[in-house]
Amino acid sequence: MKLLHAVLSGGLIALASVAVHAQTISVGGWGTQAPGDLVLGFDDSNSEPSAGDLLVNIGPSSDYLSTADGGSLTPGTTYTVSAYDAADLTTVYGSTEVGNGDVGWTVFGGNGSDGGPGGTPTKTLWLSSPTSTSISRKTGSLQITASNNIDNYIASLNGAPTTGLAGADGTQDTGYASVVKDNGTFGYLTINSEASTAGISGSGTVSLTLYQLLPTSSGTAAGVDMGTFTLSSSKLTFTPFEAIPEPSTYAAILGALTIGFVLIRRRSGTVALGSMA
Repeated sequence: MKLLHAVLSGGLIALASVAVHAQTISVGGWGTQAPGDLVLGFDDSNSEPSAGDLLVNIGPSSDYLSTADGGSLTPGTTYTVSAYDAADLTTVYGSTEVGNGDVGWTVFGGNGSDGGPGGTPTKTLWLSSPTSTSISRKTGSLQITASNNIDNYIASLNGAPTTGLAGADGTQDTGYASVVKDNGTFGYLTINSEASTAGISGSGTVSLTLYQLLPTSSGTAAGVDMGTFTLSSSKLTFTPFEAIPEPSTYAAILGALTIGFVLIRRRSGTVALGSMA
């Protein structure tokens, strides 16, 4: 029973630690833009703002890797992305546009031929998807155009002005529509990479899955699920992907616990009989 109590207590302590101590990803900004940075973009299909759409540099893609993938984030733990300031969304589009479904958002990145954070291979892409279907990764020759275009576009915003915005990591630019709207310009981003902001009114949230598309040596393969971005009316969070154990794993754990209980009961019974002698 002591063993079980220790396991349960440890779990409760861990849960309490996550709940009490807020986790934050605090990197980003246009002043330090580099190949492989991720960009959070918002686009209005109905009424384009005069200064362009909202773009936020949320930092190097390597900062969004979990410990399971060589990064520092704990799988399944939710982190607040501090580079995003929710006030900027309504400043740029107004609360009506944000809530009526016309504003879409996505997360994207590319490193072209420049490599990337953490030694990421060239021609890598980072793209989000509002569906549960994985985005496929392909050979470097098929990913290079999109990766170069995205990398060059993000680089063009290095040091971009933040006039009128609350967050120093955001800017507005009229070229963003070509990233997600113009067919073929950015290759992979012609897929449905956007989610609507309509669901964030009140206490609602909307989510996107982020995929890392490392170039393959040949053919296609499923992209690496890095985790989930969740947008609310007050913040943006990221939860690194956490693998769900196979049923056989649960069976093995249950079997180990059963053996433990049997051993404990046998030991208790031996002590009781010995004390009667």
